[in-house]
Amino acid sequence: MPIKRIAAKLEAALILLLCSGLAAPATSAQDNRGQANVEAAVARLSDREARQLLINELQKSSPQGEAEEFNPAVFAYRLQRNIGALSEELEQTFDAVGELPSVLPSAWAQFSADREEGGLLWFVLALIVSMGSGGLA
Repeated sequence: MPIKRIAAKLEAALILLLCSGLAAPATSAQDNRGQANVEAAVARLSDREARQLLINELQKSSPQGEAEEFNPAVFAYRLQRNIGALSEELEQTFDAVGELPSVLPSAWAQFSADREEGGLLWFVLALIVSMGSGGLA
């Protein structure tokens, strides 16, 4: 089974899991207890057990007859397409580097606007203290 299909199914399963609690209609107390029991059972699962349950569900829902054979032409096409997309992204990134000297002064002006004198010093001091306390913790 191609990795894209597995990733798409994992994404769909996670979205369904996340959204199921967000858009739940008003339910009875018994349904809420059932949901709490399910959540408690899921909370007790180890990471390995949760992954195995998800894999089992994905295997149940996937059609068995769709085994895709390796086709070098398709592989080469996808590789070429992805390298082309990467090349375009890199070109845009390197083009943006040329604009950096003109952008930095305006970015600094926006960062330092409406700040009182010494505000940057307090910011850097607070950053150092928080990083130090985080490192000690």
